Amino acid sequence: MKITSITCLLICAFLTACSSSFQTGKQDAVRDFDNGIMQIETYGLRTQSNPYEENLAKRGINMKTVAGCVVNDEIIDHAKGYNTKMVELIKEKFGSDVFGEARSNTKP
Repeated sequence: MKITSITCLLICAFLTACSSSFQTGKQDAVRDFDNGIMQIETYGLRTQSNPYEENLAKRGINMKTVAGCVVNDEIIDHAKGYNTKMVELIKEKFGSDVFGEARSNTKP
């Protein structure tokens, strides 16, 4: 099977776009954190706020819905990059178990 140069170009463009979205997400997270914004990007069907999210909100960490049920690779990769960096920064600020503590405080 012969791969044409157009196919190679399309594959490279796709991989570059995904990588670019991931990196842009990381950069956006640093910018937001530096401006006092701590949030986790989410997408898909969301329910009302829950105790876990409420515990995070007490520390100023919010959920930000960036898309509904219909997403593309750019949205997903941006959210992955953003959340990877934001979680790292939040853990540096509050300690490595900040998310575990928020989850464990939801149990009666």
